[in-house]
Amino acid sequence: MNLHEECLLKYLLNPLDLLQSTELLKLSQAEDSIKVAQMSYDNALFKDSINRSYYAAFYAIKAVLALEEIDFKRHKDAIGYFNKTYVATEKFSKELGRRIGMLKQLREKEILR
Repeated sequence: MNLHEECLLKYLLNPLDLLQSTELLKLSQAEDSIKVAQMSYDNALFKDSINRSYYAAFYAIKAVLALEEIDFKRHKDAIGYFNKTYVATEKFSKELGRRIGMLKQLREKEILR
């Protein structure tokens, strides 16, 4: 069973928890961010597209960490923990870890402009 299925099963068994679900809130934020990223890209707003793509990945990471009830204030701490706990152990692919790193670098490069 993957993490998304675990999250869904958890709330099917206890639907009242759905209203307080940090995981689902973060997944919803990730979905919204990726939609905005696509709209920005379609309208040649590339800096905004990069930023929203990064946040989509970040919110998805936060959703995974919320399954463990772990939270970090700083982005680099959340991403570092995710990479150490999930990517290095191959619960998520190394390719995914590389892509998250690439998004982070692109975002930081665009912020400096």
